[in-house]
Amino acid sequence: MSPGAGATLARAAFPGTNGEIAFTAQNDYFCSDTNHGLASAIYTFTPGASVTPINVHDPFLRHAGDPEWSPSGKRIAGARYEPIYGHSSQGYDDRGVFIVNRDGSGRTPITTAGYHPAWSPNRKRLAFLDGSGHLRTVKLDRTGSRLLDSHLSQDVDWSSHNRLAYTRYGLGPGGSFKIFTIKPNGTQRRFLIRGEEPDWSPNGRQLVFREETGGLAVIKPNGTGFHEIRSGGAPQGFHPVWSPDATQIAFTISTGDVFGDVYVMNANGTGERKVAQLTANSCGNVGEVTTLDWQPARPRWVSPSGG
Repeated sequence: MSPGAGATLARAAFPGTNGEIAFTAQNDYFCSDTNHGLASAIYTFTPGASVTPINVHDPFLRHAGDPEWSPSGKRIAGARYEPIYGHSSQGYDDRGVFIVNRDGSGRTPITTAGYHPAWSPNRKRLAFLDGSGHLRTVKLDRTGSRLLDSHLSQDVDWSSHNRLAYTRYGLGPGGSFKIFTIKPNGTQRRFLIRGEEPDWSPNGRQLVFREETGGLAVIKPNGTGFHEIRSGGAPQGFHPVWSPDATQIAFTISTGDVFGDVYVMNANGTGERKVAQLTANSCGNVGEVTTLDWQPARPRWVSPSGG
C-alpha cells in the first residue's frame, strides 16, 4: 500500500532498524601494495549470517577514519587523516572533520583540524575533538564553535537525549581513562566511571563502554545498572557500538595477532560471532580495525495492520 492510500509509518524505536556497519582500518603504510590513501580508510558492509570478506584495497572512503552515521542514516561524519612519512601505520596527521553522503558524494569539510566527530540528535551540530584533544561542538555551516572541555579527551558520542559522553585521559603516573557526561552547552559535567570508548544506546538510557580491564560493560547515565557483558580475558574487546534497534553490539578484538575482524553479539553478551574480516595485504598483514558505527535504517511504510 502506498503512503497516499492510507498507510502509516511504522513507529520503530529510535532511530530505526539496522543498516550497514562502518569502520576504520589503519593499514601498513610501508607495505608495497598499500598506497597512501589506504593507510587510513573507512569501509562499510551489511552484517549477514556468514563472515563478510572486506577487500583492503576497496574502501568506502580513503584518507579517512572515525565514521559516525547521522541519526537519519543518510550521511556519515568522519575525520581526514594523512600519513606522516617515516612513521609506522599509527603515524597520522588529522586534517579536520567532514560530512559526506551515504553514496560517498558531497564530501564537505567542517573543520580544518580535529577528529572523532559525533552528530547532535537534530543533525545541526557536530561534537569533535580539536587538534589539542579538547572537546568542542560546531554547526554544520562551520559557525558557532563552542569549547566544552579543555582537558585532553577522546571517544565522544552524543545521545538521543541531547547529552554527550566522552573519555578524559589522565596524564602522569597513575593516569587513567575516565568517562564523563556533559550537556551540549558545557554545563553539568559529571564523572561516570573509569573506562573508555562510551557509546549511547539508541534510547539514551544506557552506555556501553570498554572497562580498564579490557572487558565490555553497560551502565546507566546516573551511574547505576552496571553490568559486564564481555569479560576482559583474551581476546580483549574494543570499540563497542549499539545496533540501532538496541538488540546487538558490534565491536572488534585484539589478540596480538588478529586486528582486522569485526564481531557482533547480543546486547546481553551472548551469541558472539564474527561478521567481517579484512583481507591481508601482500606483506601478510591486515589493517587494525577501529572506531565502528552502525547505520540506522529508515523505518518502512506499512499498512495499519502491520503488513
